[in-house]
Amino acid sequence: MFASALELIQSGQLDAAFSLLKPLADVGISEAVVLVGAYLVGNGDYDAAEPLLRGLAAQGDPECMYQLGSISRARDKDEAVARRWFLGGASQAQARSMFQLGTAALKDNELLGARYWLGRAAVAGDAEAMSNLGVALHNSGDLDGARLWWQRAADQGDQLALRNLQLTASS
Repeated sequence: MFASALELIQSGQLDAAFSLLKPLADVGISEAVVLVGAYLVGNGDYDAAEPLLRGLAAQGDPECMYQLGSISRARDKDEAVARRWFLGGASQAQARSMFQLGTAALKDNELLGARYWLGRAAVAGDAEAMSNLGVALHNSGDLDGARLWWQRAADQGDQLALRNLQLTASS
């Protein structure tokens, strides 16, 4: 049943996959819990997702920590709690958690923290992190480094990075 659900996810049939995964998550199969929790968060059903995710997050699951950080930020508007969850995920190299921490640091103009977390996420292959790392480097005065990461992000289809490359080429 799990393999069938993964095939449905790959073909974009998320609702059908959720129907197969939900009973597996309800009996505690961790892979199903993570996927069902992410599905629920993606649909804004935070109240249903949170109890599912908390158990695995307490056991150190980095994806569940990321999802709980997303819930804290979106539903609870609690940035401090969100960052603690993201830090838990990032400490285990969960790329989206590293991206969230780096982007938050960039927003706060904490360029050293932004460069650290966005750099780790960028090295892990996250195109948005590459683009934001370019911004952090640009803001730090490292134009060559900024262009390098914007180019890498643009090569992965990031339109903001492409725009930044175009803007810096004309200046």
